[in-house]
Amino acid sequence: MYSGSCGCREISFTLAAKPSKLTKCFCSDCRKFSSFFGQLAALHQAADFKLNDPKGYLKVHVVTTTRSGLPKRRFLCGNCGSSIYTIPRGHEGELVRIRPTLLDGDFNDYMEGVPVNAIFTEELEKFQVKDVKLI
Repeated sequence: MYSGSCGCREISFTLAAKPSKLTKCFCSDCRKFSSFFGQLAALHQAADFKLNDPKGYLKVHVVTTTRSGLPKRRFLCGNCGSSIYTIPRGHEGELVRIRPTLLDGDFNDYMEGVPVNAIFTEELEKFQVKDVKLI
């Protein structure tokens, strides 16, 4: 069992299993919403994800600027702004993509043995700084 929370700790969650895959995404949306070069997203079965939001802070933001042109729903804490999860297109109710950097405890145990891929890496090239390795 793994647990985590948003930045203000008003929304928490548990995960009953390790993810099936970790994705490093460097698309412009992930870059802008994370205020960094991209985001790490962990793919989980929705049944393994339990959210606790006693004050009703969870908000949804619909991203309409995706490269596919299909809208994506991003769930975040309305109090602190932490992005918590998204629902992958075409998997409504089946899968969720969690932001694993919100986890408490041993992050290495969570990631051990889980396949990792990177997408939209060409976007990252726009931000390469001489002598600084970003990935």
